[in-house]
Amino acid sequence: MNTCPASAGALATELLADLAAASRILAAQGVVDGFGHVSMRHPADPQRYVMARALAPARVLPTDLIEYDLDSTAVNAQGRKSFLERFIHGEVYKARPDVMAVVHSHSPSVVPFGLVRAKMQAMTPRSWPPACRCLTSAKSLAPPTCWWATVPKARRWPKQ
Repeated sequence: MNTCPASAGALATELLADLAAASRILAAQGVVDGFGHVSMRHPADPQRYVMARALAPARVLPTDLIEYDLDSTAVNAQGRKSFLERFIHGEVYKARPDVMAVVHSHSPSVVPFGLVRAKMQAMTPRSWPPACRCLTSAKSLAPPTCWWATVPKARRWPKQ
């Protein structure tokens, strides 16, 4: 008896290539480590999503992608192993029909917040403490000006 759910249909080659590339790019940029994942909701059926088999994200190719239902049951695994964390993706897609993609990472800058009872705070120019916050006129409808915006982009982050 086949217990696999029915496929939502083949995805365009370009979409598969983009999802595989997203995995490799996130790995190259250090967003995901050897166990991070990116998935996308199936464009033909919101009750399905696509994610790579259990493989380091830097090595993902379009042929490594597997379709899942929202219970995270593989549709086309064909003997390929799946990440246990796929259930995170399935539950996000169940809870949030508006979400079209999920990235699960083990970012060294975020993991410590899962180990302590400290509240995470946004770290963008618009959320910095008053001493660093962008300055704007209450009368102005223009976007706020910020000292950070005056720093040339080439000097904002060190080259890798």
